[in-house]
Amino acid sequence: GEAEILAAIDAAMVETGASGPADIGKLMGALKPRLAGQADMGQVSALVKQRLAN
Repeated sequence: GEAEILAAIDAAMVETGASGPADIGKLMGALKPRLAGQADMGQVSALVKQRLAN
């Protein structure tokens, strides 16, 4: 669900040091192996962009 995706995004942000929109690629690279097949990567990408914009 969305809560689990957000938790994974937060964990990956801490691990990668991602902090802004320029870090989307780095963050998606860390998340893809964890969430592929478990989550809609389009939704993950949208949530990543939202999270990094704030």
